[in-house]
Amino acid sequence: MLRASLGRPLSLLFVLTFQRFFIRRSRLLLDEMDTNTIALLKEAGSRGLLLAELAKQLDRPAADVLKVVESLSANGYVKKVEEKQKKGDSVLRIVWHDKDEPKWDTLQGCPCFACTEIDVCGAGQPTSPWSCDRLNTWIKDRTQQS
Repeated sequence: MLRASLGRPLSLLFVLTFQRFFIRRSRLLLDEMDTNTIALLKEAGSRGLLLAELAKQLDRPAADVLKVVESLSANGYVKKVEEKQKKGDSVLRIVWHDKDEPKWDTLQGCPCFACTEIDVCGAGQPTSPWSCDRLNTWIKDRTQQS
């Protein structure tokens, strides 16, 4: 059983929340091209890069780069913007989108870590995260701060 630093078991809710966070973070299994693509897009900033420019800088076919861009886009890391050219053609501009990733410090002040009932807290128990007034108040306060 996982235990908090104070020696008390962590509630199942927090274990599942952390698992979901790490699964979401590791959903992208990055190879060298992915890493280089991300670095170039971050460096380009808010103006982004045209797909052709990105492919040229990576020295890869545009079709291969597009696969990486599609994966990053599906996970919300980049935005694809279609731009019309003077000739009537359209080109694809890729812009890095800084997602607001959950961070460990977002749990600062969570009442569960100091709760005397954490040992018996959980789904189907008399004490649960869904019925806890302190936790619900803390979540509402955090949501309003955002």
